[in-house]
Amino acid sequence: MALNAAGQALSVVTAAGENATDAQIMDAETKVAQAKAAIAAADDLSDAEIAQHNTALGLIETPLMAARAAFDDAQRLADVGAARAAALQSYMDADGNANKARQAADAAEETAPGSAGAMAAETAAMAARTAADAAKAAHDAIVDTMTKAEADAEKAKAAAAAETAMSRYLTAMRENDTIQTAATAAGEQQRKSDVAAAKRLAGEAVMAAMTAKNDADEAATAAENARDDARAAYEKAMAARTDMATAKEEYEKAKTAAMDARTAAGEANAAYMAAKSAAEGIDDDGTAAAAQTAQMTAEEQQGIAEARQGTAEGHQSTAETAQEAAETARDTHVLGLLMNANPGDDADTMDVNEQTRMAMAVDTAAASATNGATGTTATATWPGDVAATDTAEAMPGALSIAVDPAGSGTPLAFRTAAVEDDPETTGTDESAPQTATMIDGLGDFMHGYSISDGTRHVIVFTDKQQGTSAVAADAGVEPQTLANAAASGGTVTDLGTASGTGFTGVTFYASGVAVGDDTDPDLAFMGSLTCPSGTACTAETNADGTFTITGYVFSGSRVGRAAVAEVTAAENANYLVFGVWLREDSNGDNTADDPDFGAFAVGGSTAPAAAEITGTARYEGSATGVYTAGSNVDYFQGDATLTANFGTPGTDTDPTAADDEAGTITGMIDNIVAGGNAMDDVIYLNDDGTPTDGNISGAGAISGDARMGTATTVDAVTTYTHNGSWTGQFYNGTADDADTADVNESHVAPGSVAGTFSVTGTTGEGDDAVTRSYLGSFGAHKQ
Repeated sequence: MALNAAGQALSVVTAAGENATDAQIMDAETKVAQAKAAIAAADDLSDAEIAQHNTALGLIETPLMAARAAFDDAQRLADVGAARAAALQSYMDADGNANKARQAADAAEETAPGSAGAMAAETAAMAARTAADAAKAAHDAIVDTMTKAEADAEKAKAAAAAETAMSRYLTAMRENDTIQTAATAAGEQQRKSDVAAAKRLAGEAVMAAMTAKNDADEAATAAENARDDARAAYEKAMAARTDMATAKEEYEKAKTAAMDARTAAGEANAAYMAAKSAAEGIDDDGTAAAAQTAQMTAEEQQGIAEARQGTAEGHQSTAETAQEAAETARDTHVLGLLMNANPGDDADTMDVNEQTRMAMAVDTAAASATNGATGTTATATWPGDVAATDTAEAMPGALSIAVDPAGSGTPLAFRTAAVEDDPETTGTDESAPQTATMIDGLGDFMHGYSISDGTRHVIVFTDKQQGTSAVAADAGVEPQTLANAAASGGTVTDLGTASGTGFTGVTFYASGVAVGDDTDPDLAFMGSLTCPSGTACTAETNADGTFTITGYVFSGSRVGRAAVAEVTAAENANYLVFGVWLREDSNGDNTADDPDFGAFAVGGSTAPAAAEITGTARYEGSATGVYTAGSNVDYFQGDATLTANFGTPGTDTDPTAADDEAGTITGMIDNIVAGGNAMDDVIYLNDDGTPTDGNISGAGAISGDARMGTATTVDAVTTYTHNGSWTGQFYNGTADDADTADVNESHVAPGSVAGTFSVTGTTGEGDDAVTRSYLGSFGAHKQ
């Protein structure tokens, strides 16, 4: 099994090709390691068998190593590409700043030739150009054969050079601004120049802040789209019963990231608005200092907007990563039946496509008149709690489901937790794996389980309730009132409160009651002690906390407690249990009847003879099963609605005659969700084509034709694109009440109906032909 798991994991990696993810490759590598360990640990294999397994493992490990190398190299190329792009941006920034520095130096030289400021601007411009050249050299040095670290080192060089170019440009710009200011003949001109420069730079800051704000908004929108896609993946995983837990976890990550991205976008917008407000506040007639302060404010807000842009983009990346993970979980089966029904194709078996064979097995079962249910038995057991006794605590019951696909004689083990080996019992290994995992229920059928035991797998639902709990017998306590009873004949355990010559709030047990830790407290009387006139009365405390009373009389009462009859724990037989099963190809012979799928539906209690029932009844419930469209095998669920007409008593010649027909029941399975997708399909559960006697047997068994798709009528004969059958049985009848002699309650419609159904059919021709099949079961309750 470990070797097969490794092969299947390799198949996933191979199918993904260059799109194989790190998680897929790591999963395959883990399964290879597990296979190696399993072979090494196997003590029942010959050397030849071990060599054979190791050879097979090598055939898996070699392409897996190639896949790992390809993945790592692709990642390295992506990292090198990202470094090259960043270095190019640094070079472009440096080149732009070098050009601006050259413009500033040229302007300074033209205004003040040979001045110290012009020479400083020239030096700065030359240094900016040198830095730009260094940035270009660093960019050009990045080649595809580099490692990520080498590429990042060149990227860092380019970034440092760009910072140098920016610094030198700022130096050249400052020197030029100084020269231009000095060249201004009048103070007013100087002021106007400073205000204009501040206004220009503030305007540039506003434009940059607006760009950052817009980019942050786009990042937030992208993150929200990723969140919505992750939520859709989670919802589909819930409907498809795939890896819902992981999908939900990743959706929550995407939701948080989207909220954070939107918050960052809002902060970027606020910074842009603040920069814009500062820039618009520059007064042409104001002071240069005020203008420059506003400029600095605009530039600071630009920096904030750009920082928030980066934050939003980071959260966007987080949301998109979570979205991808949620979509992966959406497509990952976690139920044993579905995992094994979707093995993929094993590349080592050239003459067999295991996945196609699984889909064909569903088609075969769907074409069966019994829907694969022949021989299958299923029971749900949930005993009542055993009442506590003086020597034993209460024993709570637990739900257990036993399903035996195809009636092999051995039901699937139902273990909701693994059993550990007891180290104190030598020679016996009690350990056993968990076989049953609880899943979300289906409509009124609140208990759902995925059961996998060896090569057999089941998805099952039931509405089983716990049986009647045991109740211990209780003799009860008679209510009673005492008036002026001699207190010395009983036992006082609490004197209460002194009042005059007596006591109130007294707890008193009558004579004959042994008072101790186990004494029933309901036997106690509550009342008062009174000392009769002329009587010597005393109350002394005993070592056990009770009181020795002389002279006093007691008056009081007790409420009493009703007696309770003993009740034995009983099983509740009023339930339905239904589902689908898969039996894998256990012998590996790849014959046409392996693997097998089947549906099953049973109930805990039978119904009366259908011929004794009259009237109509409507039943509503849920359906489940497997679906295939020629490739994958998917889970589906839907609603089941049926209407039964059991007939009416009387005939044309004798209106008082008894009902002599079992009747007819029809219905449909609709609102189907298959593989997480809402389907337009409606499966009609028709009668058996013999309307003269209905499709309900005298024992309450049901049979009929199932149809789906477009109906076509030619020469009064109607055919459907998808055909099949359905079978069922009525359950949970009403017992007759012996006290109502004129009414037989057992003749009313049974409380439940359960059954199996299937349809299959092919549409299209040639390469466009598609065979679609549903195989399922249902349970429904009378409304």
